[in-house]
Amino acid sequence: MKKYRVLRFVFLFVFIIFSVLLKAQNVSEFKMNLSNFEVIRSVDKVNINWKINDRSSSNYFEVEKSNDGKNFKTVAYVLGPDPRKTNNDFGCFDKINSASKRLYYRLKKVDANGTFEFSEIKMIAINK
Repeated sequence: MKKYRVLRFVFLFVFIIFSVLLKAQNVSEFKMNLSNFEVIRSVDKVNINWKINDRSSSNYFEVEKSNDGKNFKTVAYVLGPDPRKTNNDFGCFDKINSASKRLYYRLKKVDANGTFEFSEIKMIAINK
């Protein structure tokens, strides 16, 4: 019986270490090379705009929204820069359909090799 407990403990320990290492390889927060990331409210929607400074590895962006600033869900996908064009400006909008008084947005930049980074979190007050 002790033998199985030890094996379970070793397996759990190895699994946790592997998970942490794998996550560390795929996620690096707040290092995205953005400028002018803004979240602006208009009449019935929120405009999300940003500009990137490094076009080299951006494959696409996910715009994520949260009502509490902790649990985010993807609300839009935006394709990365077109190599044939020089435009570094990106944007999208999100409809306001929440009873929440505050909405939080962040960007997730996904590179061609599958690694991703998160932007800073922007908050907007919704006054109805």
